[in-house]
This record gives sequence, structure tokens and C-alpha cells, in this order.
Amino acid sequence: TAGVAASPDHTDRLSALINRGSVAADQARARKRKIGVFDAKAYGDPADKLSLMSEMLGAIASGDIFIHLQPKYDLRLGRTTGVEALARWRHPVRGMVGPDEFVPLAEETGHIRTLTDHVMSLAIAQQATLAAAGHDLSMSVNISGRLVGDPEFAEEALRLAKAACGEICLEITETAVMD
Repeated sequence: TAGVAASPDHTDRLSALINRGSVAADQARARKRKIGVFDAKAYGDPADKLSLMSEMLGAIASGDIFIHLQPKYDLRLGRTTGVEALARWRHPVRGMVGPDEFVPLAEETGHIRTLTDHVMSLAIAQQATLAAAGHDLSMSVNISGRLVGDPEFAEEALRLAKAACGEICLEITETAVMD
């Protein structure tokens, strides 16, 4: 997939053009096309996105990014056998920021690893809390397709999983599988 970005007045920095070209390639992939031209309207306000990502890193530190657990019910056994950790963000000004907004931004800006490590840590801690209450459940965490080939992420995921008190399932996100 190729992404195209132009600087009609030749005033843009090369790094900005490369970034917009990368975004255009992502936009093309999302539209199932081989070539994409940067669409500023679809991309939105870069300053607002960068501000949101900067705030996301602070939200991880402050605990404003947390997890909800979605039960996984086994019809054959007739009981809940696991849960999936779903990242949620309670922003002090914007209110609830949906994962459909902050997860793609984390992927675009390279902060997906930080977010995923945080969610995994929360999920493993929550699994221990559930186990202490008598609930032996498998814990699933979504993993971005961008992290699948990252050897450093794989090492950290293994380190975190070894500290878990039960089964940990790393799920590649649906969008990554479709891509």
C-alpha cells in the first residue's frame, strides 16, 4: 500500500510529509485500496490528536485508563470460564473517551505498546483479585497487530504472563486480523 502526501507551497518539512504519507497509507488500507492520498478532513485536527495522546500517557499514570471485564460464557459447560479486559478511559474534561478513538491514535503515534503493557498489568492484577475471591478465570487481552512482530513486546508479555495466577490469552484485534 502506498500513501501520498503533497506540499503545494513547498513549505512543509520532510518529516511532516512522511508522517502524512504514512497516514495516507493507513487510510488506503482502511478503504481496501492500494494507493491513498492524505485526506486532512478524515484525519482530523493533528494538534487535538497529539494533545489527546499526551493526555493518554498521563491517564495511564493517574489510573484514568482502566479496564472493564467482559465475561466469556462457555455454552457447553454452562458457566463463565473467562473474561476479556477492555480498556476504558475516563477523561477529567472530555468524559468517557471511547477505545475506538484512543486505541487507533495510540497505534498511529507509537504509544500502543505503553497502552497494551498497562492493560496487561491491570488485567493480571484483576485476575489475581478474582482468583482470591474464588473465581478461576482465563484473562484475555487484545493485542494490536502492530505489536505481533515486536520481539521486545513478546519478551515483556511473557514476563507479565509468568506473573499471572491463571491462564492469559493474547487476542489479536479483529481489525488487525481483517487487515
